[in-house]
Amino acid sequence: LYMLRAASPAAPNWYKGTDQFTHISDSLFIGHSGAPGTCHPPRPGLHTCLSPKAYCSVFHHPTTPNIGVMGSPFAEGPNHAPIISHWADSGESVQGGNTTITDSTFALFGGDRCNNSRWGRVQDVAIAQEGAVPDTHAPIFLSGVQLPGTQRSNLLRFPKPNGKWIAQDDCIDMDCDGAKNSWVVDLDGTALGGSGGTALNPGEYFSPQSFFGVRYAANGPNAHLGWWTPNVPVTMRVNTSGLPVDVSTVWTPKGYGHSRDGCVWEPLWEGWRCTDAAWRGNLAIESQDADFELRRISPVAVAAEDGYVQLLNGHQDHGWCFSYTCLKRIMVFNVPLKTQSVYTIHFSGTEPLKYTLGFFDLPPGHKVLLKIYYITKSVRRQVMVNGQLWEDVNFHQGKRKKQLVRDGQWAANDGNGGYTDQQLALDCACKIGNQCRQVEWGSGSADCRTPSNGHGANRWNRRTSLFEIVLESRPASERITVEAIPVVQASMGVPATSVDEFYEQKDTFISSLASLLGIPFDRIFIVDVVPGNARRSLAELGGAEEHPLLLTDGGDSEAAGRRLLASGIDVVFEVTPGAKVELDVEDYLVDESAGTIPVVVKRTTNLYSNVTAEWEVTTCDGCAGVAGTHFVAATGSVFFEQGVDTQTVQVTVLSVAGYTATDVSFSFKLTNVTDNAELGDKTVALLALRNVHPPAPSAPTFTAASPTEVTIAFQAQSTWANPPLATDATATSGWDVECRR
Repeated sequence: LYMLRAASPAAPNWYKGTDQFTHISDSLFIGHSGAPGTCHPPRPGLHTCLSPKAYCSVFHHPTTPNIGVMGSPFAEGPNHAPIISHWADSGESVQGGNTTITDSTFALFGGDRCNNSRWGRVQDVAIAQEGAVPDTHAPIFLSGVQLPGTQRSNLLRFPKPNGKWIAQDDCIDMDCDGAKNSWVVDLDGTALGGSGGTALNPGEYFSPQSFFGVRYAANGPNAHLGWWTPNVPVTMRVNTSGLPVDVSTVWTPKGYGHSRDGCVWEPLWEGWRCTDAAWRGNLAIESQDADFELRRISPVAVAAEDGYVQLLNGHQDHGWCFSYTCLKRIMVFNVPLKTQSVYTIHFSGTEPLKYTLGFFDLPPGHKVLLKIYYITKSVRRQVMVNGQLWEDVNFHQGKRKKQLVRDGQWAANDGNGGYTDQQLALDCACKIGNQCRQVEWGSGSADCRTPSNGHGANRWNRRTSLFEIVLESRPASERITVEAIPVVQASMGVPATSVDEFYEQKDTFISSLASLLGIPFDRIFIVDVVPGNARRSLAELGGAEEHPLLLTDGGDSEAAGRRLLASGIDVVFEVTPGAKVELDVEDYLVDESAGTIPVVVKRTTNLYSNVTAEWEVTTCDGCAGVAGTHFVAATGSVFFEQGVDTQTVQVTVLSVAGYTATDVSFSFKLTNVTDNAELGDKTVALLALRNVHPPAPSAPTFTAASPTEVTIAFQAQSTWANPPLATDATATSGWDVECRR
């Protein structure tokens, strides 16, 4: 049984689609009957099989294994079967969805078919993953499976990556991701045994042609560093002082591939059997930058805390440009991750400014904690969860809670009148420093306004340059969006001033600095104030936990410390960009009977302040729309609260009696914004109305056939220029005819 599902939009809009599913239940699959004819070449059934180029020719040999169910790929679109092989995809693999097989029987799949024939033994397989799909593989979920006459060794088969795809026009210099990141889940133990578990393909396998996954040869330029691996991201190969680290010791003590402690290698599966093991979910990382097809950021290293690293490549080049491959690859990455685990992610290039994160294909409640290394330090990250801004757990309304405590605007949490950073932890809902605190949620406690283990909880660790975020299982359409906004970070020495004295005049300092820079004061944030007579410890830089790439010589390290000042303080501050307000789209077309046109106004770049934008609905040059006839002229404003990025203005339109051949237009304009924002490029939208009244038919003609008979002829209108947009509308056009004697 083979099914190719085609659905969902392609990148960068996968997250707007819906999950795709294939369900198989109450079915019987038989590997072979045991009759002598099972070892004879099959006779082709379709006429296309008579051609030597036909896709079905691969099945003609008796040693081809019988497969009960082939995992369903979810492709961007259908291919051209049966002209070409039906198992080949025709575009990008879509995200989200799975195949479920329930209450089904797989009988007589084993290695005894053709045992005594000249063909030799044939290993039939009950369930196999598709090897001809280079990108995302949808997982398979099993429950209520029966295996009479089927050996467990013949239950599954994982394909190896196709080495031919290591080419400039496919996956370049490493294996494609699909065949290295597929898995099968047994929900009740009827397939894998025990209480269930997961079967994994060998993510540690690298084709011989692959540059990645190998070490330098003995005669290489770094032969004296026999352990040095040149092809993990460079940020994993050196520590904070720039000295090389032993990758095999620090990152890959157990090797490449998926976390597989406690798993057993199954030779005939060519994969791992992990019974009574933790759930695994599908992590999806998708670049949303404008250059998501052009700028390569792979290999992406996903390092598990238990000593494994999986290298991800991104999607294959599927494009055709003037009969040549386009040499464009979408930067989308999928990998199965073990739940309730911590993973560190490094990109080979500069991390995307905007990307989405999803964790799906598993029941609700399962979580992972990601730590994403940022090469770019001078940015703030805006996290959107279901359309809402999710702030750093140590921020409130764009300001650091540590500074708010000093200002008396936030409650202290350390018992000494200060603030200790909140940490993220999968096993603790409120972790302050190294303490797990009990908090009565809903009580308004300032300790953990956002749970440390809640979906979307995030923090920036300045010490390690790691952006930490918790993901909980959600549908593929409910992804988290992370967008970086550039900031300018600077420090300024203020002589002969104590920390307490600075906070007494902090507002004056910010106001003066804003006046000097010519920007609103609410774009300046105090990051920290450090006494000049003390060095800054590593713990003060954001957390006391260890990290393999940090120097470990304590707070006296020159790299971790701060320069000494004879007296005074050192003020560290950030200057954020202003918000940008513009229209979502610039052209609208509706039927005049619609009543209103919903015009969408978006705020981007900076979501941490309140912004007001003014608008007007008016006529435009060369437009036929008339105020009071086609639309209601109006002015107004939209208000964006902190964290809100979209507002909608309802523009009232009017319906005019009678037929009009052409659309009539008018305009919606953004005219002004508040001082802490600026207008973007899209400030004017053209609003067009489609007439809904049909054209009148030509006048009827009368012909007297006799004194008592008259023939009336109507000429129906052959075309209706610019008909209404509504496809289910009914319009009536005609003449009233009255006959008299």
